[in-house]
Amino acid sequence: MKDIVLFGASNYGKLVYSYMEDKEDVDELFSVNTNLYLSKDDFTIMKINWERKSKNITEIADELNIGLDSIVFIDDNPAEREQVKIELPDVTVPEFPSNIYNLNLFLEKIYNDYFFTISVTEEDRLKTKQYMENSMRSSIESEFNSYEEYLDYLDIKLDVREVLKDDIERAAQLTQKTNQFNLTTKRYTESDIRQMGEDKNTKVLIGEVKDRFGDYGKIILAIYKIVDDRCIIDSFLMSCRAMGRNIENDLLKWVEKDVKDMKVKSIEGVYIPSKKNRPVKDFYIKNGYKILEKNEYEIKYVKKLG
Repeated sequence: MKDIVLFGASNYGKLVYSYMEDKEDVDELFSVNTNLYLSKDDFTIMKINWERKSKNITEIADELNIGLDSIVFIDDNPAEREQVKIELPDVTVPEFPSNIYNLNLFLEKIYNDYFFTISVTEEDRLKTKQYMENSMRSSIESEFNSYEEYLDYLDIKLDVREVLKDDIERAAQLTQKTNQFNLTTKRYTESDIRQMGEDKNTKVLIGEVKDRFGDYGKIILAIYKIVDDRCIIDSFLMSCRAMGRNIENDLLKWVEKDVKDMKVKSIEGVYIPSKKNRPVKDFYIKNGYKILEKNEYEIKYVKKLG
């Protein structure tokens, strides 16, 4: 399921992002056209300029702190679609119908192919609000002398707990949807999460994050098993919109302290490369782990706990 849809044609309704060349056109569209279902407040970001659409899309992804693979770009101009396909291959670019009378069927297919979900979590319901908050975070970053000062200002709070009944759906969703910050990209169902939570040697942790701008929701997950005097991390993942804010490092420290209190002598993690999780390939190294074993399919790491 995708998170973002972008409409590049100026004659149709837009969700999340709008691309027009002149601000006056935007103002007129919302003030004159009484048939619109959306208002300006429904948009997280508006890009009103003459820049290439690929540039605007890249900026939006950066401002919202999301991956390009979360974006569906829709445009009635084949040249624009081709340009985005070439410059941003991770973005989904459906073919626009040549006959305007097929537009309703086209939009229905877009929804079914990229946005339909059987169930909706609380995080899904709050997503637009969370994207707006992320945009506000990004807009003030340049005001600080260092990134550390910026993080201090955000005043990030991480609340970690073992998954409860109400967390199971979200925990499973995180394993199924998270691609960039996902060390193993293992996918689990709600039944899988429930069974692991009932295993006395396995812990499933979920983290909820807040800062001065708002609530990120339940965005980070760790699954680990105790085998004799070793801890083996099965899964470690986080929503990409929270990447780069040290939240992942704080959770790993939480896990290390937890297992150390259980008299565990070492902790092991694994990185299984995928097409999209290269941003986390050095995660364990940066946190003081050493390579234990390496082959073409995975890299295992270990850290001794004193």
